[in-house]
Amino acid sequence: LGGCWLRYGGRYGGLHEAIVRGEVAADRRRVVIWSCQPLPQAPSQPGGHHPTRFCAGLANRMLGIATAFLYGILTSRALLIEWPGGEEEQVSRFLYSPYFHWSVPVHQVLGHRPTERVQDVRFDREDLVRELSAFDPAFHHHEQVVRLTVFESFAEELLRNPALQARALDFGIYSPDDVIGRLLRILFRPKAALRRSVAQMGRVAGGRKTVGLQVRLGSTGGGASGAVGLSLDHLPRFEAAAAEISRKIEAAGGPPVAWLLATDSVHVVHHVKQSWDLAAHPVIWHNQTDSLDTVELSAGAEVLLKTLIDFWSLAMCDEVVITVPSTFGFVARLINITGDTGMYSIFHRPWLSIAERTWQNPIHDTLKLESEFFGQHMCSTVGWAGDLCVKYS
Repeated sequence: LGGCWLRYGGRYGGLHEAIVRGEVAADRRRVVIWSCQPLPQAPSQPGGHHPTRFCAGLANRMLGIATAFLYGILTSRALLIEWPGGEEEQVSRFLYSPYFHWSVPVHQVLGHRPTERVQDVRFDREDLVRELSAFDPAFHHHEQVVRLTVFESFAEELLRNPALQARALDFGIYSPDDVIGRLLRILFRPKAALRRSVAQMGRVAGGRKTVGLQVRLGSTGGGASGAVGLSLDHLPRFEAAAAEISRKIEAAGGPPVAWLLATDSVHVVHHVKQSWDLAAHPVIWHNQTDSLDTVELSAGAEVLLKTLIDFWSLAMCDEVVITVPSTFGFVARLINITGDTGMYSIFHRPWLSIAERTWQNPIHDTLKLESEFFGQHMCSTVGWAGDLCVKYS
């Protein structure tokens, strides 16, 4: 994870744990909470401040948590994560950090339940961009509790804040990619149930190299301004891209490549089983591995575990083909477990035309794009890989 974190991160980890354990004086226990819990209706204010009504998907939550973690590091606050759902559906059931505890209830950390602030200074998105880019912790944000309810990365805003840049450099954090590729790996490691399930996916692959296919269809994803827009008719594009990538890998002398399918659509799985040549390239998905832990899970916990299996398995693939503009495969790749953050991308045609006009170069399904492409040419109301737009337009 880098020498800078080992040198300076230990100090932050010590402070974080001292705050969580109550070893810091009560009036100096400062925390940042990532939460997607519904907030009370904000007072009517010019500019339109609205309560949070949804929690977004796993990858968008991770982008928001990474932002909150970076904020906590740069302002000397312990990070606490308020995951939605009941006790059975907590992400802490499947993920942990070997460095510090982030699932402790805030009232336990503070020794009391935090009182509501008299002044509601909730920000809309444009206000938040300006605030995170310009605040100075020496003069601002002195509240004991700061709550961040965000579903995208604001790392760029924090890293370009003049008052925070020196501290970020101390930790070896230079870019938004560092925030995802390093900080999320510090925050999240698989616990036993998830680790066993992902390992079983690997065993089914039989030691082959893997091409991960993250297939998102229909009107899900893409944020408030658009949808992914792919249909079953686009599945041959995923198959053709995976076949071309596999040929390149196999041409180097390796064994036949296995394909890992990550999708939330049973229709996709049925189509793949019926229409693809599974003899040439075995296709793996979690339902065929009997990999779920035998412990009985609630419906919500089972959905979360299956989602995490897909996410972690994608992150460990040798190559990844993602659906644009879904954030799921994008963030899994940027965690950078394999040392390669480049990815192949299946665009819906309208999104593709916007990206090509912005980039001024043609894009095809077997063109490997580096994460910088997405950072420069894709921005979002809900996630880095959300709505296409021109940066800062």
